[in-house]
This record gives sequence, structure tokens and C-alpha cells, in this order.
Amino acid sequence: MLLLLPAAATATGRSDEPAPVLYFPAAFTAAECSSIARIFTEGASLEVDERSIPNLPRMADDYGVARLNRFDEGGRLQAAGALDWVYERVAAHLSPAMATRVLGGHGGGGERSSTAQRLGSLVEFSLMHEFDERHSRFDWHVDTKPRDGTRRTFNVNVMLSAGGDYSGGELRLGAQTFPRPFQDRSWNLPATGELRLGAQTLRPQQGDLYLYAASLPHAVARVSGGRRRTLVVALRQGRGEEAAAAAEAGVAAAEAEVAAAGAEVAARPDAPLERAAYWAETAEAYAALLSPGGGLATEPKVHLLHGEFLEALGAPDAARGAFCSSYRASGEAHAYAEAFMADGVAALSDAAQPSPLQRHELALSYLGMAHCIAPATPELEEGLAAVRRARDALLRGADGPPGEEGTVKQEL
Repeated sequence: MLLLLPAAATATGRSDEPAPVLYFPAAFTAAECSSIARIFTEGASLEVDERSIPNLPRMADDYGVARLNRFDEGGRLQAAGALDWVYERVAAHLSPAMATRVLGGHGGGGERSSTAQRLGSLVEFSLMHEFDERHSRFDWHVDTKPRDGTRRTFNVNVMLSAGGDYSGGELRLGAQTFPRPFQDRSWNLPATGELRLGAQTLRPQQGDLYLYAASLPHAVARVSGGRRRTLVVALRQGRGEEAAAAAEAGVAAAEAEVAAAGAEVAARPDAPLERAAYWAETAEAYAALLSPGGGLATEPKVHLLHGEFLEALGAPDAARGAFCSSYRASGEAHAYAEAFMADGVAALSDAAQPSPLQRHELALSYLGMAHCIAPATPELEEGLAAVRRARDALLRGADGPPGEEGTVKQEL
């Protein structure tokens, strides 16, 4: 049985869009999973990946990665044909419509062998993840953002470990779903299926195959015991297709398409926005996931990832709003608002800023964030108004009257 975990029914009503998350239980046998693990254990290089994931200013850097990676360095295993049968198995589960959605182009034309060849040609890299008690987590992250040059599209995962081999380690996916019987002829699927509501927390069983968009937020919860192994095949957009798509749609049309999904996009001739439909789908997914009841509205890190996504699109004001939402979702909004208010007051006498105007602009930036985090705070509203008056006076008449900064600080 296929479990299809689709994107949200969006504000534009496009609930029939092809889903970015596909789930196929028991696509590989236990013996085949052991074979895949052996291929990487014996033939791939080992990397210890331990690092923190940067957080917003004043927030603790308590997000991180601790895992073991066994990389197919230089694609040697793939070149030797060691993974061809894996690609064949994945291809066997993709209908022609699914293959077109995941692989782009013609999706292999419906022939299993050509679909497998197409999939193999789009592999960016393959690796086996290992998590244990010491290397135990991979917090919220995404694998691609606009204009990052990676051309990443989908992640293909196969759970290699049996359920009893480890504890913890659930996969959290930012895949908003909606409850209704699934019957979508455009995917050439059977009439049966299961959909679940909200962001997904999955505990895949050995042999389960699942594919999801690399731009969606996802995380592996802490592994508290045993060893969890997963095959990861990272897919990219084919060379030439990206340029062809951009030439066909035009940069302006690409920006308009993403803007329609709720993100203002700044024109950047140095880095035109490509893969517009992919980013529009991502923008819609974030909007649904972070809405009240969307499943991830209380996750500060996902708001941060949303802000980074918007920054990469060229929408700084919207990104700032997402960062504000991260602080608000932290459970410590009042403390952060007070800290930013204190920063705003200090900025008015910041010697590192060469002019009174720059000091006031910096103060407004801090106070604006404080007000966004805690909008119903009268003293913040009064402080913002005082600094704006002083800033506007500076814009009208250079440095303004003597003692202006001291007066504003007293008001704050």
C-alpha cells in the first residue's frame, strides 16, 4: 500500500497539486536492507559529523547535528553499478506521473528501466546515515534554499534498521496533510490510501521507502539507544533543464509565481530565481505548516528556517517577520522583547555608529523587533514613537537640537 503525504490544501485552493512527500511501506526486504548497509559499510568512507546549527541572536545554540555518514565518495559505488538495483526498486514504485514529478523531464517515459536510468543520472550523492547514543540527532534543517546553487530537489530514503534495533530517532517532516479518502487519477494510484493531519512524525519500519522535497524542514529526534541506519539518495535537477525552464518562463514570471505563494521576491539580476514552481510549493508549505493548527507553529527553529528561506528569495521584511515569530514561539517572548528594548536604548549612544542618524536607525531596528515580539507593550510603542520622531527630525535637519539623544533615552 502507498501512503501519500501531500502538501497542504493551499490558500490558492490548489489541493490537487502533486504531493512532495511519498511513502511506500516494505519496499525492500530485511535481507536487501542488510545488503545495502553492507555495501556502504565496506565500500564507503566514514565521516563523523558533529556541529551546532546557528540560532538567532540571543537564542541558545542548542540545535545541532551528531551523526555518522558513510559517503559514496566520488560516486564510486554508483559508477560500479552497486546501487543500480536500488534505483530499479525505487523506479518500480513510481507511476509515470510520480516519476515526472520527482525526476522532472519526461520521468523516464513510463518504462521502469528508463526511469531507473533517469533517477541514477540525477543523483547528487548517496550516503548511509548512522545514529547511535553518542551520534544521536539531526535537529530541524532543510537541504536546499533558493539561489544556493545546489539544484537539490528530492531526498530518497530507505530505512535499513529494524524497529527493535534502536529507540527514539523518529523522523519529523514538515509535510502538511489533510484528512480525506485519497483518489487522484493523475497519479495513477490505486483507490486505497491513507492521509494524516498535520506535520508528520514518522517511525519508518525496516524496508520502508520515502521521498520528500529537500526544501521542506525535517529532523531526526534523538536516538536514545541502539543504532539507526538510513540510506539517503539526494536528487538534483538535471543540467540544462533549469536553464531551459528559466528561459521559457522568464525571471519576471518566476518571481510572480513565487510572489503568488505569499513571498515578495526582490529582483536580483546577479542571481535570477529559477525553479519557480518548486519554490512556490515550498512557500505554500511553510505558510500552511506555520499557521495556527498547522503542526509546526510552536517550533522556533522552523520559523527561523522560514526566515532564511525568505531571505534567500530576496524578501528581507518578510524574513524579519519570520524571525520575530521564532522568538514569539520560544516561550520566552517577554524576555527577548525586553532584551531588544535594552539594545535599542544602548544603540542611541553607540560610539561605533558614526552619526546620530545611524544610531537612531539602529535603535529603531532593535525596538521594532522588540515591538514585533511583544506588540501589546505600551512602553515599547511610546519608545518607538519617540525614536521615530527624533530620527525624522534628523532626516529633516541634519543632527537636530543638542541633547536630543539624551531626551529620547529618558523617554525610553
